[in-house]
Amino acid sequence: MIDRQIAFAHSLRLHLRKQNNLAEFQHLLCEKEFEEIKQKQNRPNILLHTQGLRIKEAMQRKCWELLIIY
Repeated sequence: MIDRQIAFAHSLRLHLRKQNNLAEFQHLLCEKEFEEIKQKQNRPNILLHTQGLRIKEAMQRKCWELLIIY
């Protein structure tokens, strides 16, 4: 989760500057997640949405360990 939040910050910075250097945050995401967002136009939005889904899932299950794994 922390890595995804850091990736979100980098992605937002790049998005607002209209830059496209994905390598700056690729190491922060798993390969599957990186491949999914690589195709998207608004990457910060996708990362933030995914973050929200993971938090919601953990709250519903009352399983805070999920926040560490994702």
